[in-house]
Amino acid sequence: MSKSERGFTFPEVIAAFAVFCLMAACLFPPFLHMLGQIKETKQEMEAARFLYEKTEEWTFTGKVVEKEKKAGGATWTFQIKDNGRKACVKHEQNKTCVSLQQ
Repeated sequence: MSKSERGFTFPEVIAAFAVFCLMAACLFPPFLHMLGQIKETKQEMEAARFLYEKTEEWTFTGKVVEKEKKAGGATWTFQIKDNGRKACVKHEQNKTCVSLQQ
């Protein structure tokens, strides 16, 4: 900005806008990746919570009433394997298992 002018010139405005667009273009992809990671982490936490609840229910009662949970467009399925020595929750391609001590 020159000394005798009040305000910005057109080339200065264009340069500032270009820098802003460049910064936005550099930060947008990592932001989208971060949002995807947050969603994935929430689903993993929900699967772990479901596994804990159903394992506890199966341990104390010997049966599980509801073996499937649907929330937010995702489905979790609870399974008992290896003659009651292993409990698993399956979600899409992921599977989380714990060993049960009796």
